[in-house]
Amino acid sequence: MEEKVYKSYAFLEQLEAWLLSLGLSETSAHHSKVLISILGIVVLAVVANFIAKKIIVAILTMIVKRTKNTWDDYLVKRKVFHKLSHLAPALVIQFTIGIALYEYSPNFSFVIERLTYVYMVIVWLLVINSLLNALHDIYLTFEMSKNRNIKGYIQLIKIIVFAVGAILIISILISKSPAKLLVGMGASAAIMTLVFKDTILGLVASIQASANNMVNPGDWIEMPARNADGSVLEITLNTVKVQNWDNTITTFPTYALVSESFINWKGMQESAGRRIKRTIFIDVRSVQFASVELLEKLKQIQILKPYLEDKIKEIKEYNEKIGAETDMPVNG
Repeated sequence: MEEKVYKSYAFLEQLEAWLLSLGLSETSAHHSKVLISILGIVVLAVVANFIAKKIIVAILTMIVKRTKNTWDDYLVKRKVFHKLSHLAPALVIQFTIGIALYEYSPNFSFVIERLTYVYMVIVWLLVINSLLNALHDIYLTFEMSKNRNIKGYIQLIKIIVFAVGAILIISILISKSPAKLLVGMGASAAIMTLVFKDTILGLVASIQASANNMVNPGDWIEMPARNADGSVLEITLNTVKVQNWDNTITTFPTYALVSESFINWKGMQESAGRRIKRTIFIDVRSVQFASVELLEKLKQIQILKPYLEDKIKEIKEYNEKIGAETDMPVNG
């Protein structure tokens, strides 16, 4: 490593010597050397970005489309490779900016390096976010996704990842250890709890609803307190979106699923039937034994005919078997 750095500095010294040979003053040659170095870094970063996006990502996309698997298509759909390619120019800047600027301005070089680190952390956060979205899309292709919603878990992982990323970014900018930041944040935990109260409640409710299989996207629920009566479109960390029977959209907090009561009509949908309860008033004086004439008349109803014929035959065989006196209707 030291040999490579030495050769890089030697190249810059040769460049400065060449500029001096052109008749430039020592100050002008020094500034020109730094400017040329920065332009060279920019060109290298642009070339690295072009190679990563236009060649490597294009080749990977072509390979993915030719495979028989479908899960890798979601990686392309969510642009995982495309976002990962943003690291290429950052790596070029990271490995070259110190050599070009350290001698000229160590402080400026340090700032650029820190900003590059921050940029790389942000890129990794975007890559992980896209990867988690792709994993969720892949999960939705399985049959089990109809009964188990994992979007709450995915969002929980995202919160943890972005929280860690935010701590890393702050620690890079202030040049402090992430562990020290965590210790300092412990004192403000109570304030954070109040600020993110709804998010925490939604997080707990989302996990409970998913773990207990209380409700899933596609279920028909009825919650009069929230004016919700329709199909669940989406369950996120903070909100539940329901499309009502009249195509209106109702949105309410996720923790309402746990703190309030609601009716889930999923069982009715899966059974392909519905029980309807109605009050029917019957005059008891009109209740009597069915006569032969009435049975013959009822046989004219096509759906009742097979049942009546089988039932009459069964009753006749039973009466003959026990020797019942059919003159009295109660005996038959």
